[in-house]
Amino acid sequence: MLNSSTIDYIKKQYKKLYTDTANVYRYSKTTTSAGATRVNVGLTPSIQNMPCRISQKELNSPIQSQTPTENNISYEIKLFCSIDYELKTGDRIEITRNGKVIKTYEAGEPFLYPTHQELLLHRLDRG
Repeated sequence: MLNSSTIDYIKKQYKKLYTDTANVYRYSKTTTSAGATRVNVGLTPSIQNMPCRISQKELNSPIQSQTPTENNISYEIKLFCSIDYELKTGDRIEITRNGKVIKTYEAGEPFLYPTHQELLLHRLDRG
């Protein structure tokens, strides 16, 4: 097992890789005066300007998946960020790179490590 000073050192090294930022939105819940819990309509901002990095990995060879009428390319998009942020499955994550929003994704299940967290992202738009 890693000691705390080693973990702190690794966390600092990871932070140097976070070249993107993210805004995280989620559905919030409120309790009514009668004690019932209800989900609010619309997404509310949860985390703003979270340092992060996204990575994409091709899952199959474009040559194997191309036909004369289709161009199917599958890839996996992964978000890396600090464990200091609480991300939840289903969060909407808006990624900004170089001052421009590049995409909005839906968060998969976070995988927590001592030094960082990773989660798969799912595209909300097509094409």
